[in-house]
Amino acid sequence: MKKKKIFSIEYHYLNLFRVDEDHNKYLSKEELFNYVLRNVQLHLKKAKDKNSQLFLLIDTNQNGKIQFCFSFFIKLIKNFYFR
Repeated sequence: MKKKKIFSIEYHYLNLFRVDEDHNKYLSKEELFNYVLRNVQLHLKKAKDKNSQLFLLIDTNQNGKIQFCFSFFIKLIKNFYFR
């Protein structure tokens, strides 16, 4: 079973103020927007990479297409994402 990371309020507070680009101890709308955008882009890149790996595992005959078998597909996703 995969362990979930649990962060304290202090962690989030300190991490949020690393976003303070001009170090004035305030977050502007632009600083917060840039922080959220960077994190979303990173998350999307990780998801794209993981999904590419998953596709390669499912595409057993390497033809760039996968045949849909629901039960196998669900089992594979569970094993791949939740190991």
